[in-house]
Amino acid sequence: MGEAKIPEPDKSKIAVPDKSKLVRSVKSFSERMKELNGKKKDKPVKLRKHVVDARVVAWGRDAESAGNAALDSARRLVGGKGKFLVKDSVFYADSANKYICAVRINFSDYIPENWYMESEMSTGFGRDYERAYSSAMMKAIGKAKNIRRKKEWGNAKTTTELGVIPYDCTFSSIGKDKYCKLFFRYFMPR
Repeated sequence: MGEAKIPEPDKSKIAVPDKSKLVRSVKSFSERMKELNGKKKDKPVKLRKHVVDARVVAWGRDAESAGNAALDSARRLVGGKGKFLVKDSVFYADSANKYICAVRINFSDYIPENWYMESEMSTGFGRDYERAYSSAMMKAIGKAKNIRRKKEWGNAKTTTELGVIPYDCTFSSIGKDKYCKLFFRYFMPR
């Protein structure tokens, strides 16, 4: 008996089933919950207009550049489309080639009706007033972040609500070190 050769079919002519129709899209539990929550109609959050008083501090090589830097910082604090009023400006000499400009501004913002502004203080130290202010600001941001972790911040609408609003600061020196006491506010849900 001899071996019989079995002819192989041409593979290009074999129809391959479309497997994309067989695969189901599987949604995770969190995706399904988001869809369900998205279908629920929440009550609209009532907003109220709130006037915010802030003091922005900036440094420059001369008084004019310090003033321009302070106004740029105020624009960043309020937001690109926000408007603010300049109420007062004060200039200090930080060192031989640095000047400080502190600008007090007012601006209005809409916040949820059940929120309020909390006030706190932080302190910072440094070789010069700029570093002391930066240190105090970083401590203020850290305090606000710790409080945010404990509260519900899902309703925050603007950067102001998520950030720290400095409203006053004082500078002094202790020996060779410079000291800054920063008073700040932040929005909190009730």
